[in-house]
Amino acid sequence: MNILHQKILRIFLILSGAILLFSLTLIYLNIGRMSQPIILHFDNFKGVDAFGDKIDVWGIWLMGLAMILINLVLGELFFYKERVVSYLLVSVNILISILILIISAVIINVN
Repeated sequence: MNILHQKILRIFLILSGAILLFSLTLIYLNIGRMSQPIILHFDNFKGVDAFGDKIDVWGIWLMGLAMILINLVLGELFFYKERVVSYLLVSVNILISILILIISAVIINVN
């Protein structure tokens, strides 16, 4: 992989992977204590409007992983053609990981 030869991109990937691994650990340690059904979405006006199962929490994490992997593959493909796009795609992985961590923490705290 050509992306791993660039120091800043390697740092972005390691940081993104570490955050995603932390959210995986957070889900794994707390999902057993959650009661069914799990509250997946709520707001101040309507209250709870989305319930789910434990598999839905894992699905949220897997969708984040899929987005990160797609960005990684696209970043690799664009590395020699459009290097700026490659940097942008790989740096967005950190944002995706942080959002997955926030979503996981909120779901765990609400339930």
